[in-house]
Amino acid sequence: MKLLLVVNPVSGNKPKGELLNYARKRCQLYGIELAVFRTTGQNDLAKLKENIAVEKPDRLGSVGGDGTFMLAVKATRNSPLPIGFLPMGSANGMAKELNVSPPETALDDLIASQMIVGMDLLKVNDEHLCMHIGDVGLNAQMVAWYDEDGSRGMATYAKYLLRALRQSEVFEYQFEVDGNKYSGRAVMIGFGNGTKFGTGIPMNTVGNPFDGKFEITIIKEINAEMLIRAGLSIIDKTFVKESESIVVSATEATIQLNTEQMLQLDGEVIGKTSEVKISIEPSAVPVISTAANPYL
Repeated sequence: MKLLLVVNPVSGNKPKGELLNYARKRCQLYGIELAVFRTTGQNDLAKLKENIAVEKPDRLGSVGGDGTFMLAVKATRNSPLPIGFLPMGSANGMAKELNVSPPETALDDLIASQMIVGMDLLKVNDEHLCMHIGDVGLNAQMVAWYDEDGSRGMATYAKYLLRALRQSEVFEYQFEVDGNKYSGRAVMIGFGNGTKFGTGIPMNTVGNPFDGKFEITIIKEINAEMLIRAGLSIIDKTFVKESESIVVSATEATIQLNTEQMLQLDGEVIGKTSEVKISIEPSAVPVISTAANPYL
């Protein structure tokens, strides 16, 4: 067997050398050939595709966060090459969603597991891909401001969260799913494959990355009480109440907005848009998993 590790050296501000040394020792122990591809931020997708064509690995390991995993997904699109998470990003949203182990244990799982399952993928506005969660409105604007700042950490995050709350605007939306029409006013609309953001704050309680559907969550308002509950939400999941939100499951939808809103997908800022067209690609990503995955 040959294993190719796709390594983002700067993700999460975490050094990767110790994990790579562990990987070399484990692969040597089990007679596995190991190759390493390091991202540079310069033409990574094309370079990774070339590297995969040359190395011809049997398995891919993503060493980084959701962005690194998405790079691997794009490079292996429409291919049966299985991919595993080695979570070393800032938030590791999807890895948390799937209950992936810490990096060294995840590497052992990547080598040993025979559980390869098809995870759903979202296509957004006919050109973008979303693996975990995207949104328009308040959170996306906050992510955009956060990206522009050179500082990182929760203090910076909190600063832009407060700014987004002060400057948030209510916008009107409308869409149709299975003949049912939805319309109203919101400060944020989330959509995705999972149940919670990388910070651990739940977006809904019914999402499943393997069920061939995605969820649209309409957040009507965000106030001080909601922020207090957000601090407790990892424990009790009370952040989103029915009176403040609407959750709709779908396989495709086009959300029309009356004013342009910022759009982000898996932490990547796309830009402002007045339309969000979403469709599901069921079982599109062959993921190496284990029985610890709560969705299997």
